[in-house]
Amino acid sequence: MAAINIGTDSWDYSRYDPAYSTVHVYGAVDLAHQNQTCTVTLARNDVYGTLATHVIPNVGAIFSTDFDLNSSEMQDSDGVNRATQGDYTVTATLADSTTTNLQITVSIISVRQIRDQWMYGITALSSEVVMPRQQPRLMPVKVTFTSPAFVKDAYDMVYRSGLAPSLSFAGGPPQVLHPNTGLQDLVLLDVHEEDYVQVRVNTFLLPTTDVSETLVMDQAQLSDYDIIQQVRLATAYVETRMGWFVEPHLVISDRLKIKFPKYEYIRDGGSFFDDFNNSTGVFPDISLPLQQLLVIKDLEGWYNQNQVLTVPKVWIQNGAFQQGNIELVPTSGQASALVWQSFPFAFATMQTRIVPSFWQYAVVAGLPDLHGEREVLREAIAKKCVVEAALFAANAYRAGVTAESTSRDNISISRSYSTSAMYSVYAHITLPYLDWLKDNLPQIRKRFGGLPIVTTV
Repeated sequence: MAAINIGTDSWDYSRYDPAYSTVHVYGAVDLAHQNQTCTVTLARNDVYGTLATHVIPNVGAIFSTDFDLNSSEMQDSDGVNRATQGDYTVTATLADSTTTNLQITVSIISVRQIRDQWMYGITALSSEVVMPRQQPRLMPVKVTFTSPAFVKDAYDMVYRSGLAPSLSFAGGPPQVLHPNTGLQDLVLLDVHEEDYVQVRVNTFLLPTTDVSETLVMDQAQLSDYDIIQQVRLATAYVETRMGWFVEPHLVISDRLKIKFPKYEYIRDGGSFFDDFNNSTGVFPDISLPLQQLLVIKDLEGWYNQNQVLTVPKVWIQNGAFQQGNIELVPTSGQASALVWQSFPFAFATMQTRIVPSFWQYAVVAGLPDLHGEREVLREAIAKKCVVEAALFAANAYRAGVTAESTSRDNISISRSYSTSAMYSVYAHITLPYLDWLKDNLPQIRKRFGGLPIVTTV
């Protein structure tokens, strides 16, 4: 046993899946390293870094702690939950610097929800590809291909150490390995030397003792990792159609990269329009090239390479943040004209009323969560994900097959094929989902991205 080991109850979580909205961390410490303080952290694998830290004093043989993705400890200094979709690391460190970690993912729609709710009834099995239900864990080997006629069953993969280490599978002849020579590709025959598996071995990590591991060979299935990638692609698709982020992100313009090095996205600066009217007066209204503003962290005015204005935060009012607008209301009785006259230049002398990229900003933009009426966006992401995943599964099942019938008496099989990829064996799912997306995405964009209208009676 290692000095410290940790594990979780799953490896894919979601704020919106009640069954997996809390990361349960379990740990074990060997006798020589017990009775120390253990620090457990949950961190995003991007510039944002650590979300939460738990300190466990005087750990014994085992310990546990929980990270609730909907708790306040997931919020940043502005009170915005930052447990967004992506890859995460759980790390446990003892006081003597002994450490270990593991990787998990957080998704808008969990794999469990996709399989059990949105893809219910689709096994996503391949009809022609046979692979181990689980890749080898006790040796540095990955099965990359299996001969199509390989019988579905349980087989032993055997590694023999020594001066000439070897690897065999399903009772077939062993193949010699060459330690410390990098990746080595092998073809391992079965006991009858008729079928085979192709494997890739990392010869730098070969065990020093003999190892035997049982692999269950069955029809290949669309993996959890594949579904997670489809959820992320579906999220990007919906965000592209909407024109804004469905989760909060720190977005800055180019000139504030040094001031906010942990930015997640960068966008163009906002143009300044000299629309002040001396006769009627108007407070400045700034339009940024993004929508769904949650927090304005910084706002500055730049002319060419020079900063000419720093906007006090108390001036910033909650304007039409949904459309990306910021309203400035000066304090202490200052008029808008005095604000503009404080600039070290005059627009009249420049013969222009517009300054491109004048407004430089750092904002948290995106929807704060996808609860309540915003759950429809989760539905859109889920349905887009299932459409793509079902098309992959249909191709793996039997490409082009739309229907199949079997006659027992005459031992005959009848199959119907389509020249269109959209009419697959799962068309009863993909076509209604596509129709729903076509009809509802424009309405969702209008509802959450359009102009807010208030009527009075």
